[in-house]
Amino acid sequence: MNHSSYELTRPLTELRDDLLLEIENIPDEQIPQLLQIIRLFRQSQMTNQESSVDNWQIAMARLEKSNPIQRKQQQQKLKELFESWNDLDEEQEQKETWEIIKSSKGVAI
Repeated sequence: MNHSSYELTRPLTELRDDLLLEIENIPDEQIPQLLQIIRLFRQSQMTNQESSVDNWQIAMARLEKSNPIQRKQQQQKLKELFESWNDLDEEQEQKETWEIIKSSKGVAI
């Protein structure tokens, strides 16, 4: 298990404690820059979440508006995509595939 996988499995309270410890070790004069980084990170995460929700809603609206034959074809493609995704051997490959899917803008399934 690599370091980042280990970090994701640790309890949230431990991660928060580690974060606070790291912040305490930052020199006072660097606190404004750290605060700016944290705010930018939070904003980017919110933007990514909103974008994912928007893309999902657009895809669902397109699916609902399509005729029954197109809908069935799209559902079959989606089913095949997820089945092939489940067949991937490594968790890392699945994560990379998911990142590619999330980053695709304007792509209809």
